[in-house]
Amino acid sequence: MHKGYRMRAALAFGLAASIAVGALGAVAAERDALGAWTSHGGPSGADAEMRALVAEYQQFKGSAEFRRLGFSARGPFAAWSERVQELQDRPGYAASLLSRCDVVPLDLWNAGADAYSSRATAWRVGIEAKFAACFRR
Repeated sequence: MHKGYRMRAALAFGLAASIAVGALGAVAAERDALGAWTSHGGPSGADAEMRALVAEYQQFKGSAEFRRLGFSARGPFAAWSERVQELQDRPGYAASLLSRCDVVPLDLWNAGADAYSSRATAWRVGIEAKFAACFRR
């Protein structure tokens, strides 16, 4: 076997091994973050916040003020938009919600953007139904 070929093969194997170890490390880090997250309020705290966001969305989605301002930075719905993004970014929550309800927090924001544009799409109706089923009181 040619010496250069063996060297390339060894480098490729080393690279593949380091990628695999890195991926396992990322999975372990996500699992650890999820464990820490669930031990500090768990999904119930995040679910309570998501439930509140869904209820607020139902109240403002058809309002003239929302149709006029949307999620503009200085508008009254900007804080709601930021709270949705915070839940989306919370480690493990989007995955948990997806596995339980087939939605992620950002789906609610996208439904709001759809409502802002005054389109009642089948997608939005489906997303609203999924959130309603998941967060019944």
